[in-house]
Amino acid sequence: MKKRKLLVMGLLILLSVSLAACDKSTASHKAGSSSTKQPYSRVVAGTRTVAQYLDLYKIKLVGVANEEGMPAHYTHLKKVGQPRELNVEAISGLKPDLFIGDKGFEAMSSHQLQAANIKSRYLDSSSYDKVFQNVKTVGKLFNQESKTNGIIKKLKSGETKALAGSEKLKGKKVLLLFGTGSGYMAATKHSFLGSLLTKLGVTNVADGLPKSQIAYAPISLESAVAKNPDVILTLAHGNKAIAKKAFSAEMKKALWQKTNAVKHHRVYPIDDQKYPVTGNIHAVSVLNRLKELLLNGQTS
Repeated sequence: MKKRKLLVMGLLILLSVSLAACDKSTASHKAGSSSTKQPYSRVVAGTRTVAQYLDLYKIKLVGVANEEGMPAHYTHLKKVGQPRELNVEAISGLKPDLFIGDKGFEAMSSHQLQAANIKSRYLDSSSYDKVFQNVKTVGKLFNQESKTNGIIKKLKSGETKALAGSEKLKGKKVLLLFGTGSGYMAATKHSFLGSLLTKLGVTNVADGLPKSQIAYAPISLESAVAKNPDVILTLAHGNKAIAKKAFSAEMKKALWQKTNAVKHHRVYPIDDQKYPVTGNIHAVSVLNRLKELLLNGQTS
């Protein structure tokens, strides 16, 4: 009988220890779950590009900018104006706990948002590498860093494929002109498209200009011709039809005719739909498209 009592007592002690361990494990699991909870529940995206970054992590939003090309499940949301002309009253009415915009438009909205007591954050998409940084920033901001590695790995895999064959471009001199045709500037490595040229290993003519520390540097016809680019890309700004026509007329000037690009018919007009002036989650595709253009010319 005494042995039986001791056995029962032993079993009760063992059961108590097991239950305590179970409770501790459950508490630990709850603590871990709370750490991955989304810290912001009422988020507004100030541009399509920002919405695309957030869509990578399936972040729920309450409002978006009025732009075409929004991720499908954000199109029904309340519109808060154009990126350049945000409706702060509409944003405030959504009672957001965070507004995320593009760094390029920060000066146009930050003071108004601050006055309305709306917390804001801005993402810089001005270069290829900064696109990757933005992906990491969003993951960290919403406690979803566990997803970041997978997203970056997929982008890097695409980058490897996009760079395949780009060694053939080494030594090629490229000039990317941005403007209206009658007035233009050269895209340096500090612009998004300029950063892609750097990634591809070509020589960007603009990087040797006196003011090459800014995204778009002034360039004269004489200095451009002196650099003798092998390829010239023209990106129309403003009224694109008029700008494209103006660029075409510009390239017929006698001085341009001396360049290798014009001699060998390697002057290519590009548009900002396929070649955007700011980076986004499609940066790797743009990199590949630019490589193909420089290698093979325009096929359509």
